[in-house]
Amino acid sequence: MSKKKSTLKADIRQAVRDMYSKTGQVDNEAIKSRFLAKHPGQESRINSVVVDYAFSLQQRSGKDVETKSGPSKTYCKQNENTADNCSLPLPTLGALKQPLSTLVLNFNEYSSNVGAQPCEAAFLSSVLPEWSKQGLFIRVRVLVPPSNFYNLKKMYSQIPNVEVQPFRLKPHHLNISTLLSLMCVGNGDQMPLYMSQVIRVLREMAIENKGGTFDYLDFRKRLEDLNLNRMQTPFLHQRLDLLDSYLDLQGEHNGDYFIDGGITILDLSCPFMDQATTCLLFRITIELFLHAHSSRGKMIVADEAHKYMSETPAAKDLTETFLNIIRQQRHLGVRTVISTQEPTISPRLIDLCSMTIIHRFTSPEWYRTIRKHITIRDQSNNNSSEECLDGLREIACLRTGEALVFAPSAYLLDENNSVINATHKGFKMAIRKRITWDGGRTIFEPTELPMILD
Repeated sequence: MSKKKSTLKADIRQAVRDMYSKTGQVDNEAIKSRFLAKHPGQESRINSVVVDYAFSLQQRSGKDVETKSGPSKTYCKQNENTADNCSLPLPTLGALKQPLSTLVLNFNEYSSNVGAQPCEAAFLSSVLPEWSKQGLFIRVRVLVPPSNFYNLKKMYSQIPNVEVQPFRLKPHHLNISTLLSLMCVGNGDQMPLYMSQVIRVLREMAIENKGGTFDYLDFRKRLEDLNLNRMQTPFLHQRLDLLDSYLDLQGEHNGDYFIDGGITILDLSCPFMDQATTCLLFRITIELFLHAHSSRGKMIVADEAHKYMSETPAAKDLTETFLNIIRQQRHLGVRTVISTQEPTISPRLIDLCSMTIIHRFTSPEWYRTIRKHITIRDQSNNNSSEECLDGLREIACLRTGEALVFAPSAYLLDENNSVINATHKGFKMAIRKRITWDGGRTIFEPTELPMILD
């Protein structure tokens, strides 16, 4: 009986290999139907072998990750592959009962319309023709600052099937802390006298509403009753105008920013948006996303996190938000992906990662940082005075389309269905081809020039 099962498995694998070599893809249903006709009653086993082997043969990764580091041509490709894995119910990608609702955070320094680039996750809306024939699609919505709405809408309109909306907060989304931050009142600032009166009003409102929702209109009415002199009033109005620019005071939006089973991109690229404000709005949006539609499976992607998660106080607050989410992700029902080209940011995030995917880099400093948080085994003699850089050499030798994966809790099987111990070592992974349009493909690859020291 065991020999018969082994023969069936070998025959299925051979059929999968033959189809893949001829067409470049695997039709799981066709192969399953073919073998079910010969082996009735073996549906569960046939389905398992076909899906698992087609999955590994086509090099498709079905796991979500929580951090990635190292710049390479496959770095962005892996990021988008993770997102479409969680958005497309395609058997060859893995078992996905229900697409996740995904929030992608994106921020770029916006200097001109010419040099601006869209978030690459937006290209997930364009499924390649060979897959769109099967009725596959991903809904993508991009939320952008109102002050740069028309420029970004024009840019994103060049990508098919992308919906662009201005991002404004509802007044009831505010609390006292975020309100003060949006008014540029920091803990370390020397507070002017009129702002002390504003804080007194907020304190009185907090006592009166007994933990209820913050009433912004009542707040503005109370401010009008303050006895301020003519020198103070313009400065207060300036702060209030700044606050109003982030709010939907006309009720133009229904407040449901996020797509069920689709991808919502918050792109805050704007010449009027600084890093501190960006981090604050990211934190507010994450809070709204976590509490919107509690029944959804969710994923948060911090795209190009090195551009905004630095050592500033606002960035540190955003880091704390991610740390809290990762610690509670099992209870919140949310996955977290942090994509960065600089692994030196937020080392505590690396400590909490269940999976780390590293693409090619050559920096010894980056390697030393990662090695403090990941169990990379070096083959050199630990007693030697020479620094152990075997792991760096392995990373530097990665080719295009390859990455090293460190996942101590992963359950892996080899070709003989034997369990692989991945606790203290990494394994090489090949990045699959995109199912959606590759907006981050390489246009020009510069030749690496040697450094000449005179």
